[in-house]
Amino acid sequence: MRIVPVLAVIAAASFLSACKEEVSCTEAEAARKAEELTTKITALATTNPPKMTELMPKVQELATDAQANGGTADLSATCKALDAIMVEIDK
Repeated sequence: MRIVPVLAVIAAASFLSACKEEVSCTEAEAARKAEELTTKITALATTNPPKMTELMPKVQELATDAQANGGTADLSATCKALDAIMVEIDK
């Protein structure tokens, strides 16, 4: 299960790399949310590996989209994506 924390960090870094100009979410808030997401993903991998396996493609897709739109994406969209993933994990 060592790969899961690595994937969590990659996903969080991808989201943060998409952060450019501040709209309604600060860079500090996005970083806090990314750290919280990493913690939740790591905990989920330990407590519910099947759910983790189910959610990882969605996490990776959102991270890839955020990174691909890095030049035009705003922090608000990044925070919304992080929040959406955390809601899915908490279900």
